[in-house]
Amino acid sequence: KMLEGEVHPGATKTAHFNCRCDYRDDLLRRYASDARYWRHGRFDATTVPFQDRLAVEAMLRYTTERRRAHAPCTRTPSSGGFGVCPVAKECAGVMAKGSGGYRPADWFAGITAKSWDFCVPPSDDPPSQSPPAEQSAGGRRV
Repeated sequence: KMLEGEVHPGATKTAHFNCRCDYRDDLLRRYASDARYWRHGRFDATTVPFQDRLAVEAMLRYTTERRRAHAPCTRTPSSGGFGVCPVAKECAGVMAKGSGGYRPADWFAGITAKSWDFCVPPSDDPPSQSPPAEQSAGGRRV
């Protein structure tokens, strides 16, 4: 089996073995297109379920501040000062070794599967105090 760094050279590695940060516009589209996540005419990331919230917040900040100049690893309003990023869809297949052998990593599997992971943000990444008032994703104001 090849290691993540060999398959995706230059990718930002996450805390879990063989997982990486990835641009996940599918997450933005899923929540931005649903009126349940809008408050007073603006997208409200705090209404997104926690399993996806940090990935969505990172994507919103990445979309507005980075414009794909860096991997989407950043601190977000809900990450407690830690660097987080949306993970590649392939991370759902990441295996973890436990007492019973290898099995899917609980972080990315089951009903509480997370679409984000911890990462080390670039040194020029400023701390996030609060989400920007208005943001855009895929041409739509969010």
